[in-house]
Amino acid sequence: MKSQISIIAFIIFIHAFAGCQMQNEKKENNDFPVLMGPYLGQKPPGMTPELFAPGIISYGFHELRITFSPDGDEAFYVTCPNKYSHRILVHVSSNNNKWSAPQLVPFAWECNNGGPSFSPDGSRLYFASNKDNTEIIMDGSGLDIWYIERNGTSWTDPVKLPETINSNLGEFAPSIASNGNLYFGVTDKNYKTFIYCSKFQAGKYIAREKIKIDLQPDINIGSAFIAPDESYLLFQANMDSGFGRNDIYVSFRNKEGIWDAPVNLGEKINSEYNDFGPRVSFDGKYLFFTSDRNYPAEMYKGKNFSELIEMLKSPRNGYGTLYWADAKIIDELRPY
Repeated sequence: MKSQISIIAFIIFIHAFAGCQMQNEKKENNDFPVLMGPYLGQKPPGMTPELFAPGIISYGFHELRITFSPDGDEAFYVTCPNKYSHRILVHVSSNNNKWSAPQLVPFAWECNNGGPSFSPDGSRLYFASNKDNTEIIMDGSGLDIWYIERNGTSWTDPVKLPETINSNLGEFAPSIASNGNLYFGVTDKNYKTFIYCSKFQAGKYIAREKIKIDLQPDINIGSAFIAPDESYLLFQANMDSGFGRNDIYVSFRNKEGIWDAPVNLGEKINSEYNDFGPRVSFDGKYLFFTSDRNYPAEMYKGKNFSELIEMLKSPRNGYGTLYWADAKIIDELRPY
């Protein structure tokens, strides 16, 4: 019952937010800040992660898995209420170097949609959805991988990928290399998660294969991001070598095509909280990810009730919030 109330409250909030967006459109977005330049005009981060676009993209509820187009003129990301119970796909774009207010995709309310990822040429957006299994909400077993295709200034209706990729298990978090090879997560019948790859050959995807990475036993790995040249793979995992819960790891592929043992991205990126959903921008400059990290307890001391409420409604309130950092951290870990 509490989770249902949470979902209803979130939907009411989003509807109100969407209503405000429509009003903003009628007012030529006068209420939306003027954002010019790459990455919504945000100041680029250094090696220490910073909140991405607070109050613009990061509002204080779950935001995750943002993906920018290759030309950097648009992005898709996911927002959702507590416990990730309904994942809603959001789109934001730039026209003549000016960013518009975020918009919900047309099919946002039909089903759960997550893990968006642009194709290298920007013509497609791949994502996971329970469109065919809407009664399954959260456990991942009802997800398949779909795509929408650019059609002029709009997008086509969702198309489901073939059985060489999708199955009666759960497929999620797609990521596409420059050669078209598709990497994605799979949830099996025991709710274990693994990363698979389906190679793109002769214009179609061939049967998927599990990625072999040297891991400690019984570790769930997910949220795959493949480098465009397939030289490295980012993913999340909760391992003994981590700093807390899920951390972000990288595995480099050697000259023989074998994936090295995973390397933790370190305490500059990871924390004692959940850190997950890694994505790197197409220009290779920035690492985006989501973290549950929140304000230290001492930050709440001395606050009156109104100030406390504002903190609880803001990013870093313990919900998943988008961060970004200089992607040089990955190059610094390269063994060759």
